[in-house]
Amino acid sequence: MKKIQKWVYYCDFCGKRRLSGGAISLHEKHCTANPNRECRLCGRTESLVEIIKKWLAVREEWMKHETHNECTCWIPDNIREEMVKVVNVDAVREDLDEYCPACILAIIRQAKLALHPISIEFDFKKALAEWWAEKNDAEREASEFNSY
Repeated sequence: MKKIQKWVYYCDFCGKRRLSGGAISLHEKHCTANPNRECRLCGRTESLVEIIKKWLAVREEWMKHETHNECTCWIPDNIREEMVKVVNVDAVREDLDEYCPACILAIIRQAKLALHPISIEFDFKKALAEWWAEKNDAEREASEFNSY
C-alpha cells in the first residue's frame, strides 16, 4: 500500500482550490473577490475599496426598505422600481475611470449587488465579448493608420 500526502491550497478571497501554491497565488492576485486586485483586462492596480464601500452603503440603504412577510423577504414594487434606477450596471460603470467588465464584476461581487433584494443583472460573458471586440477594432484601426 502506498500513502501519499497532497497539499491543497485555497484562495483567501473566494475559496477556489488548487494543488499548486503558485497557481493559487497567481489566482489570488487577480481574483474578483480581492478588493486590492490587479486587473488582467484593463491593468488597473488601484484598489476598488472606496467604490465597493460606496456601493455597500447604497445596498444597506435599500435593505432598510425590505419587508419581512412570514418566511419571505420582499420590497414593495414602487421602491424596487426606484432601486433599479439607482443600482444598475451603468451606475457602477460610471465609478470606473475606464470601462472594464472584470472590474465591474469585482464591484458587483464584493458589494453583494447581485444578491437579494437588489439582484443587479450583469452578463459578464457578453460584456467581455463586447470589450474585446472594441479593443480589437481599435487596434485594427491603429495598425491600418500606421500602415500608410
